[in-house]
Amino acid sequence: MRIHWQRSAAIFGQLLRDHGVDPEAVTNVAAAWDAYCEFLQADVEGIDETPGSDADGFIVQWGRWSWNNERPSLSFTRQLAIVAGDQADADWLPILWQVELQLSFDHEPNLADLDALDTSDTGWCFSPVGHVRNAELAAMRTDMQRHRQTASHLEHRPGQQPLVVRMYLLSRQDGSSR
Repeated sequence: MRIHWQRSAAIFGQLLRDHGVDPEAVTNVAAAWDAYCEFLQADVEGIDETPGSDADGFIVQWGRWSWNNERPSLSFTRQLAIVAGDQADADWLPILWQVELQLSFDHEPNLADLDALDTSDTGWCFSPVGHVRNAELAAMRTDMQRHRQTASHLEHRPGQQPLVVRMYLLSRQDGSSR
């Protein structure tokens, strides 16, 4: 699948729905993960294609953040470096856009020591779309399943209380969002 970067959030939302997930009330994290993996396999038009530009990357993060009342959270993010403006300008940089699905969970005993983990993310990955990216995603999931706290995030199933969800684009290098 090839998509234009401006449609990336809408495409991700549609993929979530295709996997039986309401983007506004996620209750099946495994299905959301599957949609995220499919979304990460879409080629994106309009990104910086300079070799080594890190124009298309992804990361999974977890923790407790002040903006969601310190609730245990899991975030699936894809970052795109967009070509815009005058590239001949010596100070030119691509604009960074992020499509993020952020899931916030109720305080549960199995997530109580989420902050005790020695890491709070998988690290950025900029592997190309295809087999290499699939292998990176499989390794990320395996690594997250090694920890009880992050495995609990991934095992959240239907029938449990819906999660609080935020899906947005980070639209500028300065961090302002649309």
